[in-house]
Amino acid sequence: MRDAVFLMLADTAHLLRRREIWVWAFGLPLIFFYFIGTITARWSTGGNENNVLAVYVAAGAGPIADHLLAHLKTLDYSIARVPARPALTGYDRQLSIPADFSTDILAHKQTILIFKRHDSGLDAEHDTVRLDRAIFTVLGDLIVLDNANESPTVESLNALDRAPRLVRLVTKAAGHRKVAPSGFEQAVPGSMVFFILMVMLSYGAGSLVAEREQGILRRLACSPMSRASVVSGKWGARMSIGLIQIAFAMVTGTLLFHVRWGSYVWMVLLVLIAYAAFSTATGILLGSLARTKSQAGAFGALAANLLACIGGCWWPMEIMPRTMQTISQLTPPGMAMDALHQLVNFGSGPIAAVPGALALFALAGVASFFAARKFRFQ
Repeated sequence: MRDAVFLMLADTAHLLRRREIWVWAFGLPLIFFYFIGTITARWSTGGNENNVLAVYVAAGAGPIADHLLAHLKTLDYSIARVPARPALTGYDRQLSIPADFSTDILAHKQTILIFKRHDSGLDAEHDTVRLDRAIFTVLGDLIVLDNANESPTVESLNALDRAPRLVRLVTKAAGHRKVAPSGFEQAVPGSMVFFILMVMLSYGAGSLVAEREQGILRRLACSPMSRASVVSGKWGARMSIGLIQIAFAMVTGTLLFHVRWGSYVWMVLLVLIAYAAFSTATGILLGSLARTKSQAGAFGALAANLLACIGGCWWPMEIMPRTMQTISQLTPPGMAMDALHQLVNFGSGPIAAVPGALALFALAGVASFFAARKFRFQ
């Protein structure tokens, strides 16, 4: 144990003297925090620019179509009417109202509204709720007019809108609504998760290959240190760099970008420690399998960027299609980001992050086992 601690401290000091570590572990993360956080700060699920609904109303749709659009406006949609159906293609949300819309409804015939959306996720479900709400409200208004033996004209529908509602529904949240994080709340944790993996897979693995090429590991093999002490020391040094990265990101995120880490900071730290342990062990395993330093660096950088994209480091996984969300949560960065979102952004308790933390610790254990088995001195 004493040999492992000695090697860990010496190796950590050696790694911290390298300019590459300072650039990739501390310099670039700050730049990513600022630029990605600034660019995505305007992302919002409630802004008018994200609630444009393009509508094509066919000729002869009648007054009920206009009444439906009026109700959609009250549900925070910004209605953009287009003169022709092909013009809908330039919009994310598209609604087509057919000809004879009002006539078919009054004749008790089925009529079909066509709604299309280019993406899916939380906003797509919100669109479904709002459209259903507007349609049911219009149907309710038509029933009221029918019971009063009135025709659904523009005047009668407007008068009905102005009439006081005898029944008022009071609602309150039963839990925390999941609003996808944006700005620095997404950029700081996402960039931190990415750069931990990036440093461990590229520089952590590459430096191990360099030590093997320079004969440093061979000399350690000839020393009185046991194999377990050498592997533990190398693992501990790289894990120390990962922990320093976590501390740096959380402190700068709090002081410079006003990121709040929720009410359960200890659980946030536990998740990040599990993730750093996995990244460290995977980096050592890659360093043992790679033949050259450039091979380790290239594969590590490619894997880190690919996993970061899938795992929701660059954008919230909540805005991804459901299939991609499922795939994302199967990746280590996705597990970490999902747990962080639960703790920091969605107000969930520690129990919500337990599955992700346990999965990361399990993956770290498996990766550490194979890293120790495959560790090469030459």
